[in-house]
Amino acid sequence: MRKFLTQFLIYGCASMLSKIAAIFLMPLYTGVLTTGEYGAMAMINSCSAVIGILANLNIHSGIARDYFEKGVDRQKLVSTGFFSILLCSVFIALIVFLTRNQWINMLKLQSYKVAFVLMIADLPTVSLQSYFAILTRYKSKPVLFLIGSVSQLMVQIGTAVYLVLIRQIGVEGIFVASLVANIYGTVFFLIVNREFINFTFDKAILRKALVFSIPTLPAILAWWIDTSLGQVLIGKYVSYDVLGVYSVALSITSVFSLITIAFKNVWGPYLYENYQREGFLREANNLYKLFFLLLVIISVNLSLMAEEVVLILSQPTYIDAVKYITLLCFPLSIYMLHPFFSSGISLSRKTKYTSLANCVGSAVNLLLLVIFLPHFGVIVAPLSLATSRLINFYISKHYSQRALNLNLRGSWMFIFMGILAVCYFINDIDLPRVSVWCGLLVADVLTAVYFIRHFKLKKIIEMFKK
Repeated sequence: MRKFLTQFLIYGCASMLSKIAAIFLMPLYTGVLTTGEYGAMAMINSCSAVIGILANLNIHSGIARDYFEKGVDRQKLVSTGFFSILLCSVFIALIVFLTRNQWINMLKLQSYKVAFVLMIADLPTVSLQSYFAILTRYKSKPVLFLIGSVSQLMVQIGTAVYLVLIRQIGVEGIFVASLVANIYGTVFFLIVNREFINFTFDKAILRKALVFSIPTLPAILAWWIDTSLGQVLIGKYVSYDVLGVYSVALSITSVFSLITIAFKNVWGPYLYENYQREGFLREANNLYKLFFLLLVIISVNLSLMAEEVVLILSQPTYIDAVKYITLLCFPLSIYMLHPFFSSGISLSRKTKYTSLANCVGSAVNLLLLVIFLPHFGVIVAPLSLATSRLINFYISKHYSQRALNLNLRGSWMFIFMGILAVCYFINDIDLPRVSVWCGLLVADVLTAVYFIRHFKLKKIIEMFKK
């Protein structure tokens, strides 16, 4: 347990830096960009996410799955993954570049052609940077991982501030900063893992990696539908101004993504390395309880302080983002818990069930968006997303427990929804802010007392020391 928490703090928190930077750069972006420009940036990022799925075919997950297997030739394994991702990402980037005009016209991005091309150029670097950063974590090089992550972040922030604030280049400057930072990160982490790179390529290794990764692609595409399709439809059928406001709400609630990134970065190695160890199930169940409580606390505080957070991180023109934040807390929390309720699927290598759960949930999300968004507006997007994530949870939990019987209580989800419904009602009736602050303080104190008494804090501390 102590090893897991140490890895969480080092690797996980270092990986969160880019998301943290995005939050702190929000005042800069919203102060310089109009709501329409901010919405266009969100649209291009959504395109990058879906194209990126094809750019690497999730090959790195298949390589990572076999990294700790006994007798594996890591040089041949890593080199095969490197050349596969490089060729695939360059090929996809070239296709998108040649068809860029069709994409731009379809998405009404005629005023942002340069930014779209910069996004295309960034596709290979994003895939390779991610691949080598993952290898650095599996290689157990925490200091180098931290140095690489922090220095890459500094490069991105410095370039973005110079181009957006000083040169006032706008949306294009943001994508230039991303490209420069990812090139730097790729080179840095490639050097760290250089002993694994050789001019070797094994078709059998690639075939085995693809057998693991290809079935996950529908699931990844489904996740894109959940996280980004709502934005695309808002931008295409409503306006980029409204999309800009909704994107600010998504950016603020990305605090959940910070935890998710940190957790996912360490859960995979921890799971594969320890699942056969005695006492693992008990530790995993305790971790699930702790993370669930953490998510409830963060959701309540973020929901009730949404107005202050929006005004601090953006401009008054984005104040409508407040009403979406509470509704987004629930689906983003479920996403954070996904590594728990899909662990058994990963261990059994039956990744088709991950795709099944994601595809069913996303199909429901898509259906709700298409039917109700034109009539009821943006409010449909977070509600349909919550429905999708809940369906995903129950399907994944059902198939995962066949291989790893974690105690994932489904009833907790409905209690969580009830708590957030109360928060939404409090925000909707527009109580005096001082009353909300005082009530929140009392709730936090009572939660802390309950946690100490009910969860037996001394035993938890002893558990972490193991």
